Amino acid sequence: ANNYTVLVRGIRFLKIARFVRILSIMRSGRLTQVQHQLERIVRRMGLNVIFIKFIMGISRLVFLILWLNHLGGCIWYMFVTNESEGSDTGKSWTTDITAENKLTDLPSSYWYLQGLYWSVTAMFSGASWRPPTNSAETLLSLAFVIFGMLFGSSLISSVAEMLLDFQLAQRDRSQKMSNLALFLRQHRIPLGLSHDIQDQVVSRMGMEQFVARKDVVVLNTLSTSFRQKLEMELYGPILGSISFLGTCDQLDDTFINDLATNAVAWKCLDAGDQLFEPCDDAETAHCVIGGTLAYTPKENLLSLVTETSSTQLTQLGSVDLSRGTWLCEVALWCHWLTCGRAESITPSELLTLNREDMAKVLGFHPGVSQVLQDYSKTFCNVMLAARPTLSDLHCNMTFSEDSIICALPQESRIKVSKPALAAVYYAAGNDPDRIRSAQELEAEVTSGGCWLSHDAESRRVLRVVQLVTLRLHHWQGGKVCARIAEWSGTEQRMVRRRLQLPGKKMRPGELPHQT
Repeated sequence: ANNYTVLVRGIRFLKIARFVRILSIMRSGRLTQVQHQLERIVRRMGLNVIFIKFIMGISRLVFLILWLNHLGGCIWYMFVTNESEGSDTGKSWTTDITAENKLTDLPSSYWYLQGLYWSVTAMFSGASWRPPTNSAETLLSLAFVIFGMLFGSSLISSVAEMLLDFQLAQRDRSQKMSNLALFLRQHRIPLGLSHDIQDQVVSRMGMEQFVARKDVVVLNTLSTSFRQKLEMELYGPILGSISFLGTCDQLDDTFINDLATNAVAWKCLDAGDQLFEPCDDAETAHCVIGGTLAYTPKENLLSLVTETSSTQLTQLGSVDLSRGTWLCEVALWCHWLTCGRAESITPSELLTLNREDMAKVLGFHPGVSQVLQDYSKTFCNVMLAARPTLSDLHCNMTFSEDSIICALPQESRIKVSKPALAAVYYAAGNDPDRIRSAQELEAEVTSGGCWLSHDAESRRVLRVVQLVTLRLHHWQGGKVCARIAEWSGTEQRMVRRRLQLPGKKMRPGELPHQT
């Protein structure tokens, strides 16, 4: 019974389950993900990423050494806390230690520290400070010395490799910065500008190196089914970030999947490569996947300044584009000429969606095809009528996508609202009042009074109504025309309303000026 109790205590102390769990975490790559997150934080703080990676590598080795020696100390503790009855010589480490200390009740911490010291000396020196006294202890010592010899040699090679990589990286970084400083000094660049240039170079040298798809050649060995699943995971969320394509995907669950596998391509750019020039005929939309691009409106290009009046010059200048930014999204809906220049600052990779390839995919999705055709026609009509500010960047445009959807034909507006209506009915359940409200909302959508937007992630349904108001301002007195009443045809009298600007809801297929 005493031996069984000691064995249970030893197993608890070893905590094998925790060790196996740590091994599974290391194998699953979670520690690598944590390391990448720490590296991103270090880059944002402007610290030396090379040095931090070296410190993290050394820390991993130190943790591994401590854990393995902890395990060795626990195994030794199991041996010494057992009785010496099973010894073939009648002796054991337990009897020797108790005889040396002349104590029979030594604390557990003392035994554990003795075992930890034994483990460290056996692993790194190749000889135990306490010789074995029986066959079992001899086998344990031999196994641990052999393991220590193998582990120690691999540890030394790993540390040497890390030191060599660190020194080479530091030497390369220092050489590049020295050449830059020498160049700036020889050309007598002002000190302030020189410091700014060096700071930007240091920050961009510390950016995470992007792994392009073309560099992962093993992806070519994937089967067709796995390649399609991978492409859906890679491209699906990016294509869904175009809001109206995300809406169309709610109408047809396979639409985005077919786009991802049949209409998308990868484009790689080296540092300094140009994606497009002003007034290029754009047939594709581009999304930045990795790296950094710079976009400059044509009004800010020196070669075109003479063709542009000073009142048209934008104050935005060149804009750095990061991951997830779409360029020339408008090219999907109309014939588009680029409004600026886009060039790669660092080696970059882009996802490209071709308009012609998207049209071929739409041939297999007739329901979505009609909605997208109506959207493209309405988009062009709104652009011609409203003449908003246009740009290759969606964020620089001065029109609302809701106004385009509100101007869609009634049939397409109803189709766009169907996913949201289905969500409303699902949320209503069997509640009669909520079902009645959902039916009233459906009747309003069918009559053209509104349309519904559905956010699949938050599961929120928005009732959207587009209002067009008229503001008449007297040029001398500062008075504004306001509506205080309106004529009721059924009552044949003026009905008083709250004070507001005269306005009206946009009906399906109407443009703002028509309303």
